[in-house]
Amino acid sequence: MKKTNYTIFTLILFLILTRNLLSEEIPEMVTDRPDQSESANIVVPGWLQVETGFTLGMDDMDGLETTNLGLATTLFRFGVFEAMELRFGFAYSKITSKYNDMENDISGLSDTELGFKVKITEGDDLIPKIAVLVSTALPHGEEALVPEYAEPGFRFSFEKGLNETLSTCANLGMAWEGGIPSYIYSCALGIGLTDKLGAFVELYGDAASDFKPNHQFDCGFTYSLMDNLQFDIAGGYALSEITEDMFVGAGLAFRLPK
Repeated sequence: MKKTNYTIFTLILFLILTRNLLSEEIPEMVTDRPDQSESANIVVPGWLQVETGFTLGMDDMDGLETTNLGLATTLFRFGVFEAMELRFGFAYSKITSKYNDMENDISGLSDTELGFKVKITEGDDLIPKIAVLVSTALPHGEEALVPEYAEPGFRFSFEKGLNETLSTCANLGMAWEGGIPSYIYSCALGIGLTDKLGAFVELYGDAASDFKPNHQFDCGFTYSLMDNLQFDIAGGYALSEITEDMFVGAGLAFRLPK
């Protein structure tokens, strides 16, 4: 525990010392958390951006109570070109199911993904900023929590500033789970409350053939402690019966220079 605290302290100290030196040389840090929408922004070439946190999801259906705890849900984003970044993500999950007096736990590595994001347009007064994200869920981790085979997916991200304080981001794409294609969408409204504090509201979901569509709502806040360090908190609930009832989460994002 002491070693972990020392590492976090060293990281924050490094970000503080480099803040003034780098703030005028690089654009504002934009993250892909805590909302479900992927931004159309690309990480600065040569920089590593790390976005991590935890989520707690809860569901109760016909007496079956399920708790899904995602620990160290982490995404590494590395800028390779002005218009392209590489991405690698993973999570450690613990799922607890209770029914009457019976309880079952499953825990291990989950949600391992490899992918890249490419910018298509920079955006202007009429055209939104557009990017495409291609990723693959990898069959590596706890057997019960990962797919049997690699499962590809893609989504287009559309981002547009409305004025100095409001912006929108929408995603449209597809993902394959168990060989079944699913259409995915999200639409988020970002609100700049102050120079450091932001908020968002979002509607997102998916729909597959022969299955009922899944719709969810979430909202949250972000706070930039400094140019290269951001904290966040979010929560959401289900608008459909086929997904978990609600979730809460929190995390942080930081970036390191080349």
